Amino acid sequence: MQEKYLRGLEKEMVFNNKGSLLDGIVAFLVLFILAITIIVGAFIYNEIEPQLLSVTDSTTVDSVLEKGGAGIDILDYTFLMFYIAGILGMIISGFVTNSHPVFFIAAVLVTVVSLLFVPIMANVYEDLTTGTTGQDFASTAEAYPITNVIMNNYPIFFLGAMIAFIVSLYGKTRRYT
Repeated sequence: MQEKYLRGLEKEMVFNNKGSLLDGIVAFLVLFILAITIIVGAFIYNEIEPQLLSVTDSTTVDSVLEKGGAGIDILDYTFLMFYIAGILGMIISGFVTNSHPVFFIAAVLVTVVSLLFVPIMANVYEDLTTGTTGQDFASTAEAYPITNVIMNNYPIFFLGAMIAFIVSLYGKTRRYT
């Protein structure tokens, strides 16, 4: 009796998740904020590091700045990791979330409406990294080619991820329990 109850509880926990199409949009908004933070943070670090090195002769400060520089150098790969993890999370949640096929039209409409705003985010990033905003972030952004490729083609990456999510959400066989 208890084993049957536990199997039913496991089914409910796995197949009764309430996912949302808006989760994918929020994930891309978080990625946009992360990309901006990486570029601005690296710019600030690159501006401050020489001044800190000239002020002190401490080996501890040198060691901390060296490790900080190593952390700044891997931020490009960190952004790629977050992007891939976000897409995989969206696809997996699409597979485990039950949704009625009638909501497919709503998913397509939400994706189309979102495609009106994603190019704005890409343009903001491009303006920030090409130097048209008044700051010289262009030289800093050149150190992050993966982030630049994703953000300069953000609408295409967004559309591809949303198509993958919609296919995983509505393209599976229906389970009748």
